[in-house]
Amino acid sequence: MPILDKKLASIQAGNYTPADFIIADAKDGDIGFGRAAPVADPDKPGTHTPRETHLQAIREMTESGLVDIMLMSASTAERLSKEGLFSDSEVTPAIRLNDTTDIWSARGGRYKEEPSRHHRTARVDQARHIADIGLYSITFSNQRDIDAENAEAYSAFRADAAAHKMRHFLEIFNPAFDINLANGADIGSFI
Repeated sequence: MPILDKKLASIQAGNYTPADFIIADAKDGDIGFGRAAPVADPDKPGTHTPRETHLQAIREMTESGLVDIMLMSASTAERLSKEGLFSDSEVTPAIRLNDTTDIWSARGGRYKEEPSRHHRTARVDQARHIADIGLYSITFSNQRDIDAENAEAYSAFRADAAAHKMRHFLEIFNPAFDINLANGADIGSFI
């Protein structure tokens, strides 16, 4: 049984201990940054390390057993699953199931200056063949119509995930800019 499921069972049974804290490694940067996702190459200024370096970092972290969940893009998860990386591992592969506009980092793009909009590239029916859990993220911007649209998209996603027996965990991002909260409220209270 994957360590994630053991920890969740312990938590659900009311037997939580600090050892049940769930640790995830987010290696899904290729969703927002594309080719620039791995890291800048220290030996070659202005270039990035090869994709293979990114994949090898995922392999090494998974094999170390230091994490419970390895979060990846659908394409990375598919590739490493085909290699058998997770076959005998206690680490649970997870897929980023949506890619809201606030993580889009296209060269020259200005998406982060605008309120986040929902968007899904990964299809739950296809992702489910690779992993049984994924991440859904949402960012609220204190703009009623946009926030309602994003919340409705999450509701539709939950129905899609349930129909395909895809578990998920929710991440709520802080907005990338001041959202003009009323009466001096802090962002934590708003979220």
